[in-house]
Amino acid sequence: LDLDGDGYISGREARPVLAGSGLPNAELRKIWELADMTGDGRLDMHEFVVAQILVAARVQGHELPEELPASLREPPSSAS
Repeated sequence: LDLDGDGYISGREARPVLAGSGLPNAELRKIWELADMTGDGRLDMHEFVVAQILVAARVQGHELPEELPASLREPPSSAS
């Protein structure tokens, strides 16, 4: 997905994957806003995983949260 190799996924790079969910653009926009925790308009790996989790939950019929749950804000710690 990171077509330019910069370590981030832009909206242009993510669009085909996210749009493949069949969710309306307004919901995809909200998912992007929730997942883009740094507000820089691009997603790092953790933020992209969060976006995918939110897409999967919405496709399964769950409502999108108003705020990103704390459980999704921090990347999982790696096992030592």
